[in-house]
Amino acid sequence: QDSADVHSYGSDARPVEATPSGKAGAASFLNRFRAEDVASVTCFEKAFKKAFEIAERAYSILRRVVFLSDSNFTTHCVDWPRGNGHLGENREFVLNTITRMNTDRIAVDCVDLASNPEESVQRRFLMDLAEMNNGQYTSVGASQ
Repeated sequence: QDSADVHSYGSDARPVEATPSGKAGAASFLNRFRAEDVASVTCFEKAFKKAFEIAERAYSILRRVVFLSDSNFTTHCVDWPRGNGHLGENREFVLNTITRMNTDRIAVDCVDLASNPEESVQRRFLMDLAEMNNGQYTSVGASQ
């Protein structure tokens, strides 16, 4: 299994509606994953390409992509323009690439699963990504 697989809930044909049963199914889907079973890398390019393709087929006018990440972005699944593939050197490129991919201006909510409560380049990236794409940022991994 590729360490940067994209996991999606529901059909690739259409997004899941936010009904009580759709939400319960999504929660059950997420509860299947344990940190030790899922590789700790996020390949944003593959994830957003698939998410936008699915969201564009939605019937609802209110469409959102919810991006869950541990803020540990992988470098092997995208051609970084410079440096050694670290997000910090390529931050603007990555933000602009995702925003450009979002041709239908679908809201992107970012859920940060990182356990490190300190401000980081990755955390700031998720905050900016949500803001640039009319979404919301939420941190659920940091201890309060």
